Amino acid sequence: MKLAILSDFHFGDPMCGLVTEKTSGTGYKIGSKYTQFKKSVGTGNKYLILLGDIFDFSIAGYAESYQSAQVFFNKIVDDGIAEEIIYVPGNHDFEFWHWIENDVNVVKQIQNGNPPRNFRWSVPGVIDCRTGAGKGGFYLPLVSRQTGSHPYGGLFLDNLTQNKIPFYVAYPNIYLVNDSMSILITHGHYLELYWALLGEIAPKIFESELNIGEFFDLTELVAVNFPSNQIASSGIGQSGPLSDRIRFIQRKIKDKELAPIKKYLNNLDDKIIDPYIKYKRYDPRELLSDKGIGYGKKKVLKMLRKLNDTRYSEEFLEDKDVIKRFKTYYLASIAEIENLNDNYGYNNPYDIPYPKHVIFGHTHQPISWNDNHLKTRIEGTTVRLHNTGGWLYRNDEQGNEAFVGAEVFLFENGQMSSVRV
Repeated sequence: MKLAILSDFHFGDPMCGLVTEKTSGTGYKIGSKYTQFKKSVGTGNKYLILLGDIFDFSIAGYAESYQSAQVFFNKIVDDGIAEEIIYVPGNHDFEFWHWIENDVNVVKQIQNGNPPRNFRWSVPGVIDCRTGAGKGGFYLPLVSRQTGSHPYGGLFLDNLTQNKIPFYVAYPNIYLVNDSMSILITHGHYLELYWALLGEIAPKIFESELNIGEFFDLTELVAVNFPSNQIASSGIGQSGPLSDRIRFIQRKIKDKELAPIKKYLNNLDDKIIDPYIKYKRYDPRELLSDKGIGYGKKKVLKMLRKLNDTRYSEEFLEDKDVIKRFKTYYLASIAEIENLNDNYGYNNPYDIPYPKHVIFGHTHQPISWNDNHLKTRIEGTTVRLHNTGGWLYRNDEQGNEAFVGAEVFLFENGQMSSVRV
């Protein structure tokens, strides 16, 4: 079996290297990095595995992201890059997972005269390349196989290309297994505080009333973090005139240029908070509230100055909180693997082993297959981390566009390797 693993195309972002706007400003064309993409990925792959942030709904509207992506996917079909797509949504295209869950469990159920079903939230994919493996090939254990040559296709994404290519969607994990190793493949956004925030604070607030085990399993992790993830995934990009201001704020925070943020905080104080405080001018309570609000604004600005952007960060994976978050996520993935082994036919001698490698994206900071320095020990297992990088240009310190780098992971004849772009 031959396949390639990539992530973080960010179709819809004007800094995307694979697709760019035409100079006329109407429509899109293949970008400057596509030739290197094609050379590194090769042709004739059985699967192209895309680990999220392929569409960028937090930057662009649905129409712009779709039109941009359509140019790319039509091109890879014409070039014979892959027979099928395995798609794992990330944080910028999390909305796809919501749409699929909604379509399968609500819309189609009602159309067929049935009551809606609860969302599954986590639907793992398994690619079993072991000699004599009982399941063999790609499998979605929680999803019933359809008839035909593409048993998990038939989703709305199949219509993205003129000559339809099937899209299989799993979330948040895929497990790739061969005779010598097991690999956990995911986007990686749950390693960052914001995307896992509700999952971390909810147990502290509700304690045992939350009715979970020692830690969240993947289904609970996805479900609990759903409200904040959906807002930041698509809500920002689809909020009309507010979208531009939010993106402006994001850029200024990343660049540590906080003068506009200070102005907005002052507006919040003067025009939103103050009118609801009805104390007279010299009332001590008015002075105390002004002092408290002023202190709060200073704390917010101080926190923003210390905030480090995850994207392009070389230190992110060495942060103790991130390592702790990764261990929690890994243990939740182990629980999912044990469930697959016990209940979905992956029993001896074909148990899915615990992964000793994790391939993820999100940070845009590539880590090759042969890079051995990023690893951690979890309950007796040494786990190595690898990253797909990203396909965006960024402005360097001189204001020039620079390409940070992508890592293309290639699996063929039972061997994994990677190529830097």
